[in-house]
This record gives sequence, C-alpha cells and structure tokens, in this order.
Amino acid sequence: GQLKQMCNEKNIVQLMFQHCIIHQQALCATYVDINHALNPIVKMVNVKRSHGLNHRQFS
Repeated sequence: GQLKQMCNEKNIVQLMFQHCIIHQQALCATYVDINHALNPIVKMVNVKRSHGLNHRQFS
C-alpha cells in the first residue's frame, strides 16, 4: 500500500526487503557448515576444562 506508493513517487523500481536478523541467521545456518571451525574450539575448551586449575575460567 503506502510503501509501494512512496516507491512509485520516488521512481524506485525494485525494492529489497531485509528479513528479521534471527530468520537470516536460521537460513544461513542451514547452508553454512561450520564444523571445521567449531571442532578445534570445542577440543581446546574441553582440554582447558579437564585441567582443574583452569576449570573456573569456563564456569
């Protein structure tokens, strides 16, 4: 309605809409495989947590 009328007045032919950020992240998560980046991080955190003196850093 009103948005289309404003676009016509300003001679905007094509208008791109941004979806909700959460929805964009959900769509991206279905296409991007981040296991190659996440696995070393998870391993490092697990090693740090396994040592008693460092355990409180991740609590």
